[in-house]
Amino acid sequence: EPEKMDEDFVQGPDLDRKTKKNREIHDSFAHRNSDKIVLSPQQMTDASCMRTSVWSNPMAHQLLTFPGGNNQVAIIWDDEISGIRCKGLIDRYTEDWDGVPSIMDLKTARDIDDHNFSRAIHKWGYHIQAGMYWRGINQLTKFKPRYYFVIVENHPPYDSRVLQFDPDSLEQGIKDAEDCLRRHNLATKKNEWPGMGNGFIKLPTYAMNLNELKF
Repeated sequence: EPEKMDEDFVQGPDLDRKTKKNREIHDSFAHRNSDKIVLSPQQMTDASCMRTSVWSNPMAHQLLTFPGGNNQVAIIWDDEISGIRCKGLIDRYTEDWDGVPSIMDLKTARDIDDHNFSRAIHKWGYHIQAGMYWRGINQLTKFKPRYYFVIVENHPPYDSRVLQFDPDSLEQGIKDAEDCLRRHNLATKKNEWPGMGNGFIKLPTYAMNLNELKF
């Protein structure tokens, strides 16, 4: 929703806030613009460039402008397996080029090549988020939506990509989401919330045998 950028954000003064005087200047500016989120000049540049990149990507532009699509779609459902009340906020729900209902998930990332973003999906649990959203839409509409990541670099050159989530990977995310719901349901019923547990800790392998280094 690029038209809302000027409504919701404002560029603050270019100041080094390490000094008391500059912090006071910044705080005064923020107070005068309390209805908006104050960004630094660099943050505003990054945000503007990322916005331009996404809208300049033909596939992203199409997904963002297909008739009938909606942004910031809130969904609420009672999970049919666990009975847990679930909520989600989908960046955009639309139909794709084949007329298939589709979920769009906008992400910023340092590295957007296949290798690094695939690792990020696993590290940050994006596949579980995808699985939850898919389950919610499926339960509410009976549709089996496709899932698209729209990713953009948060640094120059601000490259952007549209990546359809592999069906097998999405299925794994759905299973992992179901497992999380089951464990949450069990912990709630037992009122037991286990953590990682106690035990031993050691250095990573690469840090061992450092005394063998020769200087």
